[in-house]
Amino acid sequence: MTSTTSPAPTRPPASATRAWLPVAAVAVTLLLWSSAFVAIRYLGDDFSPGALSLGRLLVGAACLAVVALSRGVPRPSRRDLLSIVVIGVLWFGVYNVALNEGERRVDAGTAAMLIQVSPVLIALLAALFLSERFTVFLGIGLALAFGGVALIGLSTSPGSNHDVLGVLLCVLSAVVYSVSVILQKPLMARVQAVHVTWLACTVGALACLPFAGDLVRETADAPASSIAWVVYWGCSPRRSRSRRTPSRSPT
Repeated sequence: MTSTTSPAPTRPPASATRAWLPVAAVAVTLLLWSSAFVAIRYLGDDFSPGALSLGRLLVGAACLAVVALSRGVPRPSRRDLLSIVVIGVLWFGVYNVALNEGERRVDAGTAAMLIQVSPVLIALLAALFLSERFTVFLGIGLALAFGGVALIGLSTSPGSNHDVLGVLLCVLSAVVYSVSVILQKPLMARVQAVHVTWLACTVGALACLPFAGDLVRETADAPASSIAWVVYWGCSPRRSRSRRTPSRSPT
């Protein structure tokens, strides 16, 4: 006797149904990352570099606290906590202040190009300190990256939209970011990424507290649209990297 029962429909594996998630995440990250450079440039007339950094970090630390504490209270070791403090001061403190000041002197597109030196620096530092592979192509990329920085620096002229100090500040941002990523990578095996990011962001906000007076005064005088930009910039994702050495830099 032949059965007339229809076979049950086969469900696609869960991995297939979620295949679009990484693409969507990259797209959103790129959009938010690129808009940050525009936000910095836009806010330059209403907020000084230090005040802008503190405002962003306070908003970011508050948003991250909600997510981080929902996953438990972090308990890093003293050694890990020291690394987190250094990352917070360098990546969230020095990086933001230097980039904000740099973008007062260079246009947003130039700043974004200069920050992109960081992936090559990260690969070089990973080869030196994390025993990762250093290839000939990486060496060529390093030479091209610094050649591009030199070209941008030498192309400055009176009346141009950028100057040497602005270029150097953006390069400083790329350097401290790269060092921070190398310090951060070993932490990923011991501390959750969201906890590292939240704690480092909080440390960065504390490091920028000397600018609190400027932030209060400038916020009182700033239009509502500029304050909204600061909140948007603070809420935009900033994340610690996975155990792989990254190839893309956030702002």
